Amino acid sequence: MLIDGAVVHGIPVDVARAEGADMVVGVDVGACLCHQPPLKDGIDILNRAMEIMNSRLSNYNARSADRLIAPDVKRFGWTDFHCAEELIAAGRNAARPICQELARMVRRGSITRKWLPADPFRIFRSHKARVTADV
Repeated sequence: MLIDGAVVHGIPVDVARAEGADMVVGVDVGACLCHQPPLKDGIDILNRAMEIMNSRLSNYNARSADRLIAPDVKRFGWTDFHCAEELIAAGRNAARPICQELARMVRRGSITRKWLPADPFRIFRSHKARVTADV
């Protein structure tokens, strides 16, 4: 499993392939560019430019993923830690069909189990997540 956290690659498909991945499932939780915040100073302008750049790079990289999980998180900002339960639910809803498809592929023999987590459906059976953050 490769996790980048959008520090270098929003969706590091090329890195996963370079490391030998046969199948890449990308996860896009990128910011929505539909909410234009007020630009009060140079820092705001720089932050907005970075958001636009990250969005474009993520969209470009996502096209080369074999499967893409894209939770509906457009109405949330990256600092909405108080909405963790809703964000987790959105992620589960988006991941469920991909996990089911991967399970079908394993049963058909199109991919081998060694590339999947020991229990890929654990996220759907887990207790409510408890997320706290100091902001």
